[in-house]
Amino acid sequence: IILAIVLAVWFPFYVYTEYRGEKSRFLFTKIVASLLFIAIAVTAFLILKPRSDYAVWIIAALALGMIGDGLLVFFGNLKYFILGLAAFLIGQIISGVTFLRFVGFMWIDVAIYVVLVAAALFAYTKVNLKLGKMKIPVLAYVLIIAFMFVMAISSLYKCGFNNLTSAMIAVGAVLFLASDVVLAFVVFHAKPHRALRAINLSLYYSAQMVLALTLVTIGG
Repeated sequence: IILAIVLAVWFPFYVYTEYRGEKSRFLFTKIVASLLFIAIAVTAFLILKPRSDYAVWIIAALALGMIGDGLLVFFGNLKYFILGLAAFLIGQIISGVTFLRFVGFMWIDVAIYVVLVAAALFAYTKVNLKLGKMKIPVLAYVLIIAFMFVMAISSLYKCGFNNLTSAMIAVGAVLFLASDVVLAFVVFHAKPHRALRAINLSLYYSAQMVLALTLVTIGG
């Protein structure tokens, strides 16, 4: 909880450095912010001894998020952007499979998944995003994050976790998905609004903090 408060206090300073545009400085503040949400999860793991078959994989997903977010600092370089996207993609696979192991599979999951992906593809045809060479990597990411999202929200109608943990996982997934939607406009829109970056970062770090805190609520 103390680390979560520290992250909340540190976060505005990090956003300020990113808007200043000094890459070396905001890369440092970004890494510190990311290390804080990983520290929340690791501290909970060491002190509270939550189920290791959940905790270890969620910590791994959080670490991959930190790597991916760090690489996206250099999104002007296509190679780094693809590597960052790949890190996030692997993290989403890990999270989705972890949730699936705990909550199990129901056929309604497939229906929700299909509707979600179809909605994403339809929305893409209605917005002015210039993906260029990134169409295939972004499509792969959409398919994977949709899987993670469905497995996360399915915890609300399954019994794999206690009620509080299920709610936190669902909230974390919603925030994460929303952050990626906003990021798409930041990166691929011709004239993104200046405020979108702060919104994206707020959603992303909130999502990671909530998911890290599930190690506090899940129990042993």
